[in-house]
Order: sequence, then structure tokens, then C-alpha cells
Amino acid sequence: MKWKMQILFQNVNNSASRIILDTASWGSQLVSVSIAVAVSRTTRVVTMSDQDGPQESCGSIDTEGTTEEEMVDMGQERNCKGNDKDKVYGDAFIEGPPLAHFSDDFIEPKFLRGYVWDGVNTPGYSPAIESSVYAAPFRDAPPLSEDIDAAFVLEQYPHLFKIITPIKVDKLELLLRDHPNQAFVNSALKGLREGFWPNSSIPSSEVVDGPNHISCEANQSLLEEQCQDEIDKGRYSEEFTTLLLGMKVIPLLMVTKKDSNKMRVCSNMSAGHPSPNDLINKSSIPVAYDSLKSFIPYLIKMKEEEGEVILFKSDIEGAFRIIPLHFQYQLRQIYKIRGNKKRVDHNLNFGSSASPFIWCGVFSLVLWIAEFIFDIKFMNNMMDNVWCVCSTKHFVNFKGHLIPLPQAKLLNLFDILGFPWVWKKQLHGPVLEIIGHIVDSERMIIQLHPDKKRLLIEKLQKFVAHHHHLLNDWQKILGHASWACTSMPWGRYALQSLYEKSNTKSHRFLQIPLNKENQDDVRWLIKFFDQSPRILVLTSLRWGLKEADAEFFTNACMTGVGIWDPISRIGRYFILPPPPCNIFWAELLGVISAINLGIEKGTKRIFVHSDNRNVVDLFNSHAPSKIVRPLFRHCVMRIVEAKVDVKVAHVSAEFNSEADNLSRIKTILTPEKSDILCHAINGTSISYLHINSSLSSGGQVANLASLDPSFRQWLNPNRQGSA
Repeated sequence: MKWKMQILFQNVNNSASRIILDTASWGSQLVSVSIAVAVSRTTRVVTMSDQDGPQESCGSIDTEGTTEEEMVDMGQERNCKGNDKDKVYGDAFIEGPPLAHFSDDFIEPKFLRGYVWDGVNTPGYSPAIESSVYAAPFRDAPPLSEDIDAAFVLEQYPHLFKIITPIKVDKLELLLRDHPNQAFVNSALKGLREGFWPNSSIPSSEVVDGPNHISCEANQSLLEEQCQDEIDKGRYSEEFTTLLLGMKVIPLLMVTKKDSNKMRVCSNMSAGHPSPNDLINKSSIPVAYDSLKSFIPYLIKMKEEEGEVILFKSDIEGAFRIIPLHFQYQLRQIYKIRGNKKRVDHNLNFGSSASPFIWCGVFSLVLWIAEFIFDIKFMNNMMDNVWCVCSTKHFVNFKGHLIPLPQAKLLNLFDILGFPWVWKKQLHGPVLEIIGHIVDSERMIIQLHPDKKRLLIEKLQKFVAHHHHLLNDWQKILGHASWACTSMPWGRYALQSLYEKSNTKSHRFLQIPLNKENQDDVRWLIKFFDQSPRILVLTSLRWGLKEADAEFFTNACMTGVGIWDPISRIGRYFILPPPPCNIFWAELLGVISAINLGIEKGTKRIFVHSDNRNVVDLFNSHAPSKIVRPLFRHCVMRIVEAKVDVKVAHVSAEFNSEADNLSRIKTILTPEKSDILCHAINGTSISYLHINSSLSSGGQVANLASLDPSFRQWLNPNRQGSA
């Protein structure tokens, strides 16, 4: 019986191709074909059919040990049955051997994942909103039988403790009656009515009464003015003098507001041994934040569907301060504002480790209502900020302001539930600053604000100037740099050694030294942020092999590197002098050599095939091992400086024979060239300048006509001509 295998694959460029393989014509080559197809992780439908027509199949191609969970993580969607949604955008049938580029060429690199939408899978997501569906219930306060100090204080001073919140809990409960996680909903409603317990162990019976920070003494009138606003809102108790067992006075301090010279009052919840924050179980207070990576696919989808779009941001006034604390914890949150007079704070403050966890949990329920009850789509959230993309076609007059309809619906929801907001923080426009990055929906670019970039560079310079830092300082600089890499993701890999150095430590006052690798990475980051001209252009990230300006196949062995250019039909090889090098290093050198050739040709989109999974995974993850990190550092900076886009895809060894044979050519270099190359590869300190010059001077152009014809039969058959 004559069988045909029909393969439909669909890529992120909304294009698809069918390959019809006729076993009667190609016979044993079908085995090689199946191997080539197996490495394609974008395969969507596989059907086996005879001449009578296709049959639906629920089978899937084995992707070399890749589990279904891993495929889901890669954003790929398995489809067991053909349906109308699997639209075929191209009907070209190619009879004969498979194209040599059957590989991972259409899968976006992991380090860029979230910056594109493939046009097929669900666009964008919101961990902040989705978190309410699977969140565990908020914990109750410990029973008073176990918290004897609290039981006594509450009996003696009942007038000092209150539940203060503007949130209309009954209306919130009504709108959440269909929420799928009722256990979490009920715990949140209970917290709003009785106060939240911040997952703390029971503090000691010791009475703590320390002074405020010196910044408060220097700004006493400002301190009293800001605290009076809290008193007027009922968030502070009346004054009292005597502290009972278990009551804790928290030091206040004045800090400068972000992007402003104005100061605000903060509570130092990290003061003391142990401090209130030390008693909070950090593993029990997870927070789900959204980011631009989760939002960008929304933006791309709306831009493609609507043409003109607009962004908006909305902000809650007060946030933490509208969430009540449980009475048993209020007695551990006491302030001195004037003299020796004390007041109890009834609400969450900005210094507690648990405040983001409690606030974000409650607010995730509000956002769930916004999306599923009020039908507001494409929202993302971080803390008290909500941002969204919507069409420019629907504006409404809301309370005297012309604003996008979804924003009006969101503000209306805030009013219904009692969440306070002010007009000056409700923004909309084609260009907005979102979590510190400038998002331009007209030009579809994202860039770090210049002032914020300059501030980060100054912090990195101070950090690398000293050899030891507290764990807390490590975490701050890593968080700051990681945030900056949102719009400059090519620099994120340089944080890897810093994370490796600090992520096993837990004591925040521990002094951690910077090793040489850490220092090199920080200095590279400084150069990267200072000199990099890159801004994230969203429309340039989504491309595949068909849009590439240059294409190369590479391979390496212990003695050489081979590069095959199927467009110009030129082969190049480089001899690696003894002793034998690390094969991973050599394979990476081959890919970098190809990238450099593409840059020298003036191309902007370079597509490289490699049959080494480790190298492909490296360009996918941007997480280099120690042995290749210096070479990869050079590669990233070369790509950034040249303003090129690079994709490295896996190709089966069966279809990479040209580069493989080029890498094994035995040609003796002159002593001068050999010395230069040896220094570049085997030197203890790699000279990046020598890498480029050595490859150019040591490279030999191969005469492919001299190779065995069997090595040339898979020379990308869709191109004309012979080697």
C-alpha cells in the first residue's frame, strides 16, 4: 500500500506549510525524515493517510524527550484534532526530501519569551489576577489561649483597637459569590472584617520602647503633620502612655519619596533583634506580580487587531493603609509621634514584609471582578497600579473627564467597592511610563527611562567599588538590575553569577564578598547599560527563517570549526590548535563565528543552525555555564553593538553534514596564524579583540567540489545550483 505522511506545522509568523512525503518515492529516507521532523517543537498536527484521504490522529511527534509540561512551558499548544481554528495560511506542497531547516527556528528564545505573541496561543496573562484562583486562604490569628499577652492587653485597653477600612465588604462579598476559590474569598472577607494576621510567630512578652530615627527629630513638624492625616482618617488610636507586656513601639523614620524631594513617614519594621519582620515566615507570604513580559502580548494582539490603541494606568490611593490588621497584631504596632505619647496603628504599614502579600491577595479579588464580572480585558497589575491596553474607539465622559471606557468601568468598580482614588493618578495616552519603563504603543517600543538608567549605573558603580556587601544590599541591586533588564533583556544573563553567589544565603546582615567573576559581570553590566543603544522594538522580535537576511549551518569537533552558508554557497573552516578544547566551547565559537560573518556582511537578522543542543539551549536561555561565560559575554555585546537580531536553532546532524565535514578538514595554518588563534582560544584571559581577528585571519574557504558527493545531497534542496 502506498502511504503518505502529511505534516502541518504552524509558526509564530502566522504561516504554515505542508510537507507530503511519499514513501513509494523516497523509501528508506522516511526514517531520516522522521528524525528531522522530530526536532521541530512547533509541530501542531500529524496525520497518516492513504490515497483515500486524511484521517484524524491524536498522536504527537516525540520531541526528543520533551515532556508535555515542557511544551506547555514553551508556549506551544498541542492539538489532537483538526478543527477550524487550525487555519492553514499557505498551501505550498514540496515533493521530495525535507527542508534542511526543520528545527526549532520558530520558537522564540526563552529569554525573550513574553515579548511576542505568536498569533495562535493565548496572548498575555496576569499572574496577579490568576493568583486568587489557586491561592491558599489567609491564616487566622493564633487563639488568645496561646497569646496570653494579647488577651490581657485587649482586656485592659479595648478602646485602643479598631477595624478601620473604607472597603465595602458586603458588596465585595456579593460580587465574589461565583469566584472559583471560595475558601480564599471567605478568608479575605474575614480579614477585612476582623483584621489580618501577617503570618508572624507570636512575639515575646518583652516591652519594646525605642526612639524614632534621627530623621524624625530633624523633621518633627512634618512628622506630626503627616501623622495628623492618619489620625483624621481614624487609622491611629487615641494617645496613651503606659505599655503593657507584649506591646511594641516601632521606630518611625522619614524617607524621600520616589522621584521627588518630598518626604514621607515610614515604619522601621526591621528594627530590633528579632525584628517584627524576622518573625514573619517569608515562605508563607508569596506575591504574584505582573510585568511587561506578561503584558506585551496583550499590546501586540490589540495593535494587530485594532491598529490604533491607547494605554491607561489607574492607581489606588493609600493601598496598604486601607487594609485592617488584627487586634492581636495592632498591639505590636505602636508609634511615638510627640514626646512619650503613643498611638496604636490599626492598618497595614509600608515597612512590613507581609503587607504586599495581604494587599495583593485582596486586590487580586477586585481585579478578578473587573475581568470576569465587569468584562475589562488585557489588564496587568503590580501592587496598587493597574495598566491596560484598549481600543481608541471607545471613550466616555466619566465624572467630567473623557477617558477610555475600560478605565471608566474600572474606576466605577473602585467606587462601588469603596477603594479610594484621585484623578491625578489616573492616566491614559499612546505613550505611558509603566513600572519605570516608557511604553510607546504607536512605535511599539519599550525603553528604560534615561534618568532611571543613569541612577542604576551609579548604584552598580558603587556596588562594584567595594568588595563586601550585606545580603540585603545584594538583593536590592539584583532586583534593581533585573527590573532594568525588562526592556534590555540581553543584559540579564550577567546577573547569573550574582544570583549564584547570593541565593543560598538567608541572613540579611551577612557580609558577602564579590569574587572576580561577579566584578567582571557588574562592570560588563555598567558598560552595557551605559553604551547599549538598544531599545526593545516589539515588531522586530517576531521573525523566522523566511525573514532572515543571513543563514548559516555550524559544527565543531575537537580540532576545528566548520561554517556553511547556503545562500552564498560558501563553506569556511577554522583549525583549532592543540591541545583539544572543550567541545561546548568549540561549538559556541562556531556559532559566534557565523554571527560575526553575518555582521560583517551588514545583515540585521542572522539565523544560525547548530546540531549541538547545549549551544542552542544557551542562546535560548541566556544562562551560560562558567566555562563559556566570557565568550558568551563577548557575543552578547557584539550583537548589541551591531544592532542585529540573532536566532540559533537546532538542526539534526543528518542535515548538517556540510558544516560537520568542513570542521574536520585537515589544513595546516601558518605558525603566525596558529599562534594568534591559540592565544585567543587557550589563553587564561580571553582577548575579545583577538577572537574576531583570529577567525578572520585563520579562516579558510573550502572547495566543496572536493568533498564526497554524499555529503552534499542535503544542501538545502529548495535552493538552485550546486556546490
